[in-house]
Amino acid sequence: NNARVPYTNPGIQILVDGVEAILNRAFIAGLVADTQNDDGDYLPAYEVKVERVEAVLESRRRQRIAPQIQACFRYAGAVHYTSVAYTMNF
Repeated sequence: NNARVPYTNPGIQILVDGVEAILNRAFIAGLVADTQNDDGDYLPAYEVKVERVEAVLESRRRQRIAPQIQACFRYAGAVHYTSVAYTMNF
């Protein structure tokens, strides 16, 4: 919805925020697995990376081509089969 996205690190973060919004929706829908942090909180198991504007080639900046955004996530999948081993104690 932005009329203009500046070619700055905060501007590129606007693009990254859009990618993260999609990944969060996928997490809520059960497509992205969760992971537990050091505090015991469950978080979506994804990572989004983008190079800083300063590292983008000048020719790409002149052409207004944003750096590639890399999104990596762990698919939640589903259980199809299971087995249970019961032990009866007396």
